[in-house]
Amino acid sequence: MNKNKPTQVEPKNIRATEVGTSAELGMNDKIGTIGILILFLIFVNIQKSTAQDYIGFVYDKESNKPLEYVCIGVINKSNGTIADENGQFHIKIENKFLDDSIRFSLIGYDSKKMLVKDFVHNALKGNLKIYLVKKSYNLKEVDIRPKIYKQKVIGNSSSTLNIFSCLNDTAGTGIRIGCEYGTLMKIPKSPCFIDDIKIKITECSFDSVLFRLNIYSIDDNSNIENILRWPIYVYFTSTNDIEYKTIDLKEYGLETSTNFIATLEFIKIKGKGTICFGYNFFGSIGYNRVNGQDDWIKSENNISISSTVTYEK
Repeated sequence: MNKNKPTQVEPKNIRATEVGTSAELGMNDKIGTIGILILFLIFVNIQKSTAQDYIGFVYDKESNKPLEYVCIGVINKSNGTIADENGQFHIKIENKFLDDSIRFSLIGYDSKKMLVKDFVHNALKGNLKIYLVKKSYNLKEVDIRPKIYKQKVIGNSSSTLNIFSCLNDTAGTGIRIGCEYGTLMKIPKSPCFIDDIKIKITECSFDSVLFRLNIYSIDDNSNIENILRWPIYVYFTSTNDIEYKTIDLKEYGLETSTNFIATLEFIKIKGKGTICFGYNFFGSIGYNRVNGQDDWIKSENNISISSTVTYEK
């Protein structure tokens, strides 16, 4: 045997690395690029849908006192809330609304509007104090009611049938603070004085519910504007009996030349439960919205809200 002869070792299951063609390599690069793009788009969508929680306060600019029950929300969106008794508010805003506007409004005050991105910028600086300015109204002449007049009940007067429409919140998440439910009132003649608003509740199992009564004029072009100068609140407590609540409005001297909408805005709810309104199948059309800055929606939810109006005979 030749000891100097190199020993040959046979390869065992060794394969050469397979190298793809240039076309295959290009396809792999494209697939990789598409994958990265998809991941990027998913990341962007997650960022847009991420909601941040913001806490702030609303004050009277002149007195520097906190303003209770200010309506706050992204304009024409369902994203909104109501400030509490101390003027404090909590609102969650998604990043996709950054180019929209947020508005703060309260009856008797000029509304304040700003871009959501500016609102967020102020929040990051720790400056979420909002100041509202009282509205200045022209002195109104004394209302002179016609000597010969008629009265008429309009809207959805209570039905003699035991029919009702209910809103439930047995889990504590059903009814959103700030949502509004109301009824269109078609006046018999122009002008009319709005004497009262009457509401029929058939059941309330909440400990208590605080509403704000809103009255909006609505013209032929569906422009809607609150005609009240002072907030009016309506309070209901737990009851299993039918309850009629009449809000006398004569002292407010409300005169309108157009049809109007009377709504109940949920301000504060204590406890969990259900609230049921009387219902009228063939009554006036309903109007509702998720919060006070959202778009109005017409509905067939003809809840029992009616009004007595006075007009010249």
